[in-house]
Amino acid sequence: MAILENFAVKHIRPIGQQGYDTFCSEQMIAFLVGLGFGLPDIAQIFATWRTAALADPHANSHVFLQSANEVAQARWGQLYPTDKSTLMFLDADQLVSLSNLQPGPNSHFSWQPPTPLAICVTIHRSSNQHHIIWEGTGFKGATDSNGMISHFTELIT
Repeated sequence: MAILENFAVKHIRPIGQQGYDTFCSEQMIAFLVGLGFGLPDIAQIFATWRTAALADPHANSHVFLQSANEVAQARWGQLYPTDKSTLMFLDADQLVSLSNLQPGPNSHFSWQPPTPLAICVTIHRSSNQHHIIWEGTGFKGATDSNGMISHFTELIT
């Protein structure tokens, strides 16, 4: 996978059963264990991710908003206070497309998946207000010195 795990945890959640199965891989388990989470904690995290993955974005947008808010609060409380936090919900095909992207080391890129992103949620730190994007067409980002996707710049709508 060409995506740094910490990028995935900060900006990606699965949508759909196949997206969940793709995202919640052995690689993700190993990453979470490396962060100090035990298997019971990981099971709870995956259960929360599965709840959102199987929800209907239009009928249950509050589930996706809650997921995005949890990520934002964790980022701002434990990592660093960015101006906003964006969470994209990707299906299996989109996850595969993104993981196959190879823009090269220290590159800026635009990624447009084969299908629109069902739902993306941005939380603004200064106001704690949210913005939902339906049917986003991708995002702009950057890679690290190893060519791994490491930075989210903005959604493409």
